[in-house]
Amino acid sequence: MKRLERPMWPGHDSRVLVAAHRGARFIYPENTMPAFRHAIAQGVDMIETDVRMTKDRKLVLMHDATVDRTTDKKGAICDMTLSEFKALNAAADYEDYPEGVAPPTLEEFLELCSVHGTLINFELKEYPKPGREEWAFECCDRLIDQIEAYGYADKCVLNTFSARLLEYIAKKYGERYRLHGYYPYQVLQDSDYDDPSFYRRYFYCVGVSSVAFSPEGMKRFNFNVPKKAYFDAVLSEGMEPWIFSNSDQEIIAAVASGASMITTDYPASIMASLRRQGYHD
Repeated sequence: MKRLERPMWPGHDSRVLVAAHRGARFIYPENTMPAFRHAIAQGVDMIETDVRMTKDRKLVLMHDATVDRTTDKKGAICDMTLSEFKALNAAADYEDYPEGVAPPTLEEFLELCSVHGTLINFELKEYPKPGREEWAFECCDRLIDQIEAYGYADKCVLNTFSARLLEYIAKKYGERYRLHGYYPYQVLQDSDYDDPSFYRRYFYCVGVSSVAFSPEGMKRFNFNVPKKAYFDAVLSEGMEPWIFSNSDQEIIAAVASGASMITTDYPASIMASLRRQGYHD
């Protein structure tokens, strides 16, 4: 599946695609239905969002492990029931929503995207840390069950910084799903594989990072565009190089190096920049 010719997905024919990060999170409350609807209305190709699981095993969309930063309450999502989670106000800091906005479930999000055929980048946020392995794997399996129920396997990628979780998906589901990893591979956590050929075999795309590794540890570049050598390495291994950026200057430089997807908090302006350069329909 992973070695695909253009277009990456039928109906998405642009040379470079654009994904709305948490649903254009600096314009509308992040990871909420208003943010997702706005992103779709702007014509984005894809939406990136974060999947977590409540105490009663329901899948919901929120970036952080706790609700503290983005809602009017405090606490860990994994300690809340779905009804408690849905009672939160995810727009407490937004005057435009005097009645509040409940954070969404995965099912609500899939309902919306399935109407429009919007591509999805699901980031699995439940990591298989010691003592939490079964929790993370169950969250993953429940996500895939929902994706299958909506017929969305061919319109999404599964993304996580946990190499172990990506390995779990590859072993259990084979090439059914496009896997989104990261490059340099050292960015990934908890891998049981010393041989990077695993990544070359199973990753459809990687988020190329502006970091380097040395014996002293990870170092971040001053400029957010990764090294061209990183793009060259990813392309030579048959994977799609994707980046995150909010800068017109950075995205044009990255596209010139081979980036095929831009994830951004400002999808409308980034799409406009790409269109001026002939990269987006």
